[in-house]
Amino acid sequence: MNTDTRDAGTATGAERARRSLDRFIFASLLALGFLVAAPYGAVDPWWEGAFEASVFALGALWMLEGMLAGGGWVVPEQRLLLPVIALILFAAAQTLALAPAREVAGVLVGASLSADTQETWRFVIKLAALALALALLLRYTSGARRLRALVHAAAGVGFLSAIFGVLRLVGGRETVAFVSGRLAANRDGFAQFINRNHFAFLAEMALGVALGLLIHAARRRRRLPAYAALALTVWTALVLSNSRGGILSMFVALISTALLYTSPAAKEREASESSSAVRREEDETHGGRDAQRSRRGRRRRGWRARAGRDSWVFKGALLASLLVVTLVGVLWVGGEKLAERIEALPTDVAAEGPRWGDRRAEIWRAAWQLFLDHPLTGVGFGAFRAAVPTHHDASGEMSLEQAHNDYLELLASGGIFGAALFAWLIWMIVGRARRSLRSPDSFRRAAAAGAAAGLLAVAAHSLFDFGLHVTANAYVLVMLIAVVCAGARVEGEPRKQAAAASRVRSRAEEGD
Repeated sequence: MNTDTRDAGTATGAERARRSLDRFIFASLLALGFLVAAPYGAVDPWWEGAFEASVFALGALWMLEGMLAGGGWVVPEQRLLLPVIALILFAAAQTLALAPAREVAGVLVGASLSADTQETWRFVIKLAALALALALLLRYTSGARRLRALVHAAAGVGFLSAIFGVLRLVGGRETVAFVSGRLAANRDGFAQFINRNHFAFLAEMALGVALGLLIHAARRRRRLPAYAALALTVWTALVLSNSRGGILSMFVALISTALLYTSPAAKEREASESSSAVRREEDETHGGRDAQRSRRGRRRRGWRARAGRDSWVFKGALLASLLVVTLVGVLWVGGEKLAERIEALPTDVAAEGPRWGDRRAEIWRAAWQLFLDHPLTGVGFGAFRAAVPTHHDASGEMSLEQAHNDYLELLASGGIFGAALFAWLIWMIVGRARRSLRSPDSFRRAAAAGAAAGLLAVAAHSLFDFGLHVTANAYVLVMLIAVVCAGARVEGEPRKQAAAASRVRSRAEEGD
């Protein structure tokens, strides 16, 4: 065997190894979404550590795969990580000692921006793992099939959790005790979560994705019953969880999906794509006067259909009907328990009452005062629990760990500087989302609309709760960001799409 043959064999072996690594990394990222959601959403340090170790191990394989490929570790979409990296560096800087340590009650205490450097370092490691997971998803979601797999995985995590939540509710504590004694002893949780609001965060993200899939299936008339069952199951579990923030966020997801997918830019691109395919088909199959007459007829029918379908009156009436039907369904399925929790809402946000300090108004006031005391750099990410007692005017029976408002906690923890980095990240996500919603690929548009609706639902729910502190929810959020921000590599071939559209129209005409 000569040298050239050996070199070719080695190159082929390296390419096979690279492809195997490529597939393994992507499959592991999808499987991680299911695995991390199982143990109570991975709220315990042991499970958080297992998640972070898994992501860092996949990052090492990413380096190896890039070496086998001779480069190509990064893609343009990963520029989205710049504000996240800056936020990680800023959080790490909060732990640096600004002055020599001093002794307080026999304990050496260092002067740093963070009120609890250990918890801030935990935040740094967790955020670094999530950032690396996003980088890997953006790198390895490299085609239309993988985008579909990612979308279905995000919806599947919520669907399986919803099924387990309904079984837990129907089966009672004895059934759950067979799975977990901790869940059996827990009264305020739902599904595998120890807090109903934690499940609601996952469910509203899965519902947004399911709505995007449902929109696409309704247009293509494929898998419509399966996606309808998926959306209905997640919706039912979300209502049965009796999470008030989850109910509000559900309506945000419904409205957002409708408005995002029916935006003028998306419709313009869709109409252009459809008309181009029709013209090509007619030019190939007809000729002369028959083709001209056919084009005029199709143009008139298309104009009438679009005029009725795209009118704001029609859209408003359709959306209003959807919201009314959904509201009736919520009240019917939620029943008396949901009504009682809604009636208790004024008490929860009131500023007066027993000094337990568990009302949201009291917590929000304490968080705001904490921000005013440290407006520029905050008290340290993850250090809210250690710093807030100085402003928490209560009896001491309740210990605050979160602000029950992620935006206030961001201000208290990172100050104006941290909030500015977060705003930079949101600005970059919005820019990528606009490109995805204008894509000529109908599935990418529908998936982006559904994922963006899920993100907006989480943004609304974060005004009242802290579900993103749960590792499973944070990872599913990362999956949705990857769907929204995926590049043009995930689009299907326009030629195949046009051919499929042509076949659908031909079958419809034959039916007429």
